[in-house]
Amino acid sequence: MVRFVVNLPLFVLLVGTFAVSMLAVSLHALWLREHMIARSFLYAALLILAALACIALATRGRRRKETALEHWLTLLSAFTVVPVILAVPFHESVGTLRFGDAVVEMISAITTTGMTLFAEPEHIAPSLHLWRAQVAWMGGLIMWVAATTVFAVFHPGGTAQGLRARAPTQGRDIGINRMQMHHWVRATAILLPIYGGLTALLWAALCALGGEVFHALIHAMAIMSTSGISALDGFEHSPAGLGGEGIAFLFLFLALTHKTFSGRGRGLFWDPELRLGLLIVGLVALLLFGRHYLIASSEGGAESLMRAVTAMWGALFTAMSFLTTTGFVSGAWQTTTQWADPGAAGGVASGLGASAMVLIGLSLVGGGVATTAGGVKLLRVFVLYLQGLREMEKLVYPSSVRGRAYHAGTIRRQDAMIAWIFFMFFAISLAMVVLLLTAFGMAFESAMVMAVATLSTTGPLASVAAQAPVDLMGYNHAIKATLCLAMVAGRLEVLAIIALLAPERWRS
Repeated sequence: MVRFVVNLPLFVLLVGTFAVSMLAVSLHALWLREHMIARSFLYAALLILAALACIALATRGRRRKETALEHWLTLLSAFTVVPVILAVPFHESVGTLRFGDAVVEMISAITTTGMTLFAEPEHIAPSLHLWRAQVAWMGGLIMWVAATTVFAVFHPGGTAQGLRARAPTQGRDIGINRMQMHHWVRATAILLPIYGGLTALLWAALCALGGEVFHALIHAMAIMSTSGISALDGFEHSPAGLGGEGIAFLFLFLALTHKTFSGRGRGLFWDPELRLGLLIVGLVALLLFGRHYLIASSEGGAESLMRAVTAMWGALFTAMSFLTTTGFVSGAWQTTTQWADPGAAGGVASGLGASAMVLIGLSLVGGGVATTAGGVKLLRVFVLYLQGLREMEKLVYPSSVRGRAYHAGTIRRQDAMIAWIFFMFFAISLAMVVLLLTAFGMAFESAMVMAVATLSTTGPLASVAAQAPVDLMGYNHAIKATLCLAMVAGRLEVLAIIALLAPERWRS
């Protein structure tokens, strides 16, 4: 039976896994007496499984060697074709939602963007929130597994430069023409217990701190997948309170560096991604806190001290959340913004406020490579920093030669060039998305926020960074299609998609 499953096409396994997960949503809806939703997901699951069974029987006994290119195309279809299938029960359950909007919702979930078309969480049933969070959680797992299989051998320079898929493959390189299904199965067998166990641990911790079981589960899956999906209009409304934010803050470290699950290297303390991420979070929190501190400190007294501590925590948690592209806001963020933006309580007169620009910048930087976070990624920023130091050194010592220290760890000679090329493609993609959105009728400020939100997979930016929350439901199909393309490009990375079109990949 195991051999039969392993020999199935990867696309069939992916769709089958999502179909089985529909049964959990059906049972949850049945428990809540939402019979229409329960029937929609049950019937969809049965139909999909029946169709896949026919495909499996038709391809049984056919052995063929699958290349990494074919696996990459399957991964691309997981974020473009699979959401269309997943949107069927969602569309049937909502009833008033157009099918195209349901597809947008599913693409947003599976790419871990977390952007939603619904202005209020009460507009859809709790079971549908569970489905969104579940799809995002599984999308995050797909990216974890893909980072150590397809990306490690196909991506130019690697999504995780220098990782080379060490954990699931025990340090052996997987050649383009030698990659098989068992690499996916092996990687999944290693990472799924870690991913699921950490999610269960976070869920239990949030429940212990006073969170309601259902909402704690949604938030636990959203934090692990960095999707920022919530059924409560944000994590700041969670009954777990500041204690829950403290636990979530610790789990967000998983999105800062791949070494939290790879088990390789000289330890977390020496990891450049983690150190750079903590430096950025600390500096941003200090800047937001200190900008208004001198003015507010003149008030004096214990009340001012408590407000200062609250503002500092709000800055720390929110900075960590947006750097990892999760997008959750602290319950103390309102206090922080009033400190960071004088007069923010009454609204900014025009344009984006200082705190909004900080959140946009954090989302653009992004989290660690080979994690569920999006953005440019911390390792690329670190490589560009090293290259900048080297260029300044050459201005002083033109004939100097780089020492071995420059190549320490996993940094390779060509990584600076790859990181710079990716940064340029990311900037060009950002400009093109903004141009398209404005051409299709979206205001420039909203277009800039939505372009960053989709390319960095930080959907909550739409309701936090813009002057007024962006209501996507009222926009036309062209804008929604552009946002979908940007979400897929941001999840799979533009440079990798361009490399997919390279002729030598197809000839090999």
